[in-house]
Amino acid sequence: MHATRNANQFEPDDVYVIDTHEKLRVLANPLRLQILESITEQARTAKEIGDLIGVQSNTRYYHLAELEKAGMIKVVDTVITSGIQQKYYRATGRFLRLELSLLHGIQTPGSTDPAVAFIVGAIERTARELLRSFEHGVTEQAMDLTRVARRTTRTTAEKAAAFKTQLNELESEFTALSDSDGDVTLEFGFALFPHADSNSTDATSSANNPGDVAKREGGSVTTDLNHGL
Repeated sequence: MHATRNANQFEPDDVYVIDTHEKLRVLANPLRLQILESITEQARTAKEIGDLIGVQSNTRYYHLAELEKAGMIKVVDTVITSGIQQKYYRATGRFLRLELSLLHGIQTPGSTDPAVAFIVGAIERTARELLRSFEHGVTEQAMDLTRVARRTTRTTAEKAAAFKTQLNELESEFTALSDSDGDVTLEFGFALFPHADSNSTDATSSANNPGDVAKREGGSVTTDLNHGL
C-alpha cells in the first residue's frame, strides 16, 4: 500500500523540540523512537509501520496514540479500504532537538534520567544501524561511502568550542544533502563531549596511573575503519 496523495502533501517541520519531561517520557520507549523514525520521511499506516519495524502486536496502536498525544506525529490522511479504515501517520518534525535545560541538575553517576537515556540512546541506535549494515553486506558494497572512527584528544576549551562550531556547520551540510530521489540512505552519527575524567578532581588519581595520562594526553585513541572501507 502506498501513501495517498493527501498524505504525501504533508510537510513536517524541520525540528521538533523536546522541551518538557513529559515529552521525554514518551520517547523513553525505544519502540516509539523506531516508530517515529519510520515515518519521518513518508506517511505510513499502522500495519506498514509494524511490518517495517517487525512489530505486529496491537501495542503499536498504544504507542502511536502516545506519540500523537505528545504532538510528535499526526494523522495526515484517512482512507477506507474494503470497509476498513486506514490512518496514515507522519512525524511532525524531521529532527528531534533536546532543550539543554532538561539536563540541568544531572550529577549522579550512573543516572538513568530520561534526558540522559535519550541522548545516549541516539548513539546506541546509530550503532545498531551500523551493525545491520555490516550484517547485510551494505558496507562492503559501498566501501567508498563508509567511515567509522573514535578519537579522543586533550585540548583547550577555546579550541574545543571552535571545533564544535565547525561540527555544527558540517551537520548542516549533511542535512542539506537530502534528496528524495537519491539512491542511498546515509547515517551520520556523532558525539562530542568532555570525558568524565577531564575535571581536576581526577588529576590526582591519574598521577598514580601513568597509563591513563598517556592515553588522554598522548594524542588519540582510535578505532578507524577507513582503511579499506
